[in-house]
Amino acid sequence: MIYRETTAAGSAAPTLVPIKEVAGNSGGAPANSTIPKGNHKAAADWVRSVKGELELEVRDKIQVIKPQDELPKGQWSIYGITLDSRNGAGPLDSTGLTNLAGLGGLKKLVIETFELADEDLAFIGTLTDLESLIIGHNAKFQGTLLSSSPARKTPPR
Repeated sequence: MIYRETTAAGSAAPTLVPIKEVAGNSGGAPANSTIPKGNHKAAADWVRSVKGELELEVRDKIQVIKPQDELPKGQWSIYGITLDSRNGAGPLDSTGLTNLAGLGGLKKLVIETFELADEDLAFIGTLTDLESLIIGHNAKFQGTLLSSSPARKTPPR
């Protein structure tokens, strides 16, 4: 979803209004899918709340947003997310991570140095546009859920 920032008459606080779907459909999920529709604004707010880093696509350019930075005005969509406890991100759990479920247009996801089990990462199967996934330094992660993920893209043989 791409958003436009607007301020209602008589209101000091701006709000974001969705104006365009990313990936040509509802949040990147295939038509008639059980994959939830992602919400870029809610996901961005959650990532910032756990001190993660965002890469936003703003006017065809990638803009890095640190946790202390404000979201840009105008249209944007999430391109990449980095969650790394060495940089102060966290804590993470399966409930919080579901904020990322179904994010159409999300191309890159990095989750480093957390104690997450495979079940905590089940949402990854809903990221149908994901091109780069890094899960590093995570003792509990075995990768069994990823091997059966409905979003997994197997190259032709």
